[in-house]
Amino acid sequence: MNQDLSINFGAAYMTVEEYAKHSGMKVKTIKDYVLKGYLPIRKKNIAGKRSIILINNAALVAEALQDRNPTINL
Repeated sequence: MNQDLSINFGAAYMTVEEYAKHSGMKVKTIKDYVLKGYLPIRKKNIAGKRSIILINNAALVAEALQDRNPTINL
């Protein structure tokens, strides 16, 4: 049986600081998780230069919903 489910998860991408506020985690912990590959980030377009790390919140929501086999309409 299919049920419609609507989820508002905020921004598709969040800075480390925004994600820290949203998740309740410390900024240092989030940066460590990014370095270890535990959190998905947006691919950087600028090679060799510093840029803002953006956590891919949309990927985290999609991962959380995988076991429900959702149809995602963007």
